[in-house]
Amino acid sequence: MNLTVLVAGLLAATLSQIPTTMAQQYTSDDYGFPVESPSTTRNRPRQSRAYWSSARAVRRMRNACDYSKDVYRYSQQARKIEPAIMKAESEELGRNINKSQQELATTTNEVGNDPDAVAAVKSINEHLAAAAKHHKMLHEECGKEAVDGKACMTCCNTILQELDKAQLEHDALMRSMEMKTSE
Repeated sequence: MNLTVLVAGLLAATLSQIPTTMAQQYTSDDYGFPVESPSTTRNRPRQSRAYWSSARAVRRMRNACDYSKDVYRYSQQARKIEPAIMKAESEELGRNINKSQQELATTTNEVGNDPDAVAAVKSINEHLAAAAKHHKMLHEECGKEAVDGKACMTCCNTILQELDKAQLEHDALMRSMEMKTSE
């Protein structure tokens, strides 16, 4: 019993020190979220405005990839392909590709005259345009009464390839922009 009391006392003493230690490192804002001290934020590279619009663009690309994979799997695995389901999924896929292109247009304005960044954004736009072209073919196929699963799978495969290329180039663009902002 004495051992239990001793362990409980040590645990209470240890736990009482934790909030004090955390309070020394962080302060909180009006909503209780921790605010980092200037010493920790000073060493971190600043994110440019283009970073945030690019982050939204790549998030939309990932969402489009997810929808494309879902349509591919549905085309492959469904016993009977329901045109209404295919059309709805295809619409969401197209919406995410279009939003990616819109967000990337914002990035184009924000990168300015940097020739490397402008070339990278142009290449990403070309991949997104190719994905949009194949999405149009997919959406036309999904509008038919008898949807051809193989045709849908082929379109989805090409869309995924183009979106993967766009994401790889986007990642390279982000790394180069981060290196330039940290100089």
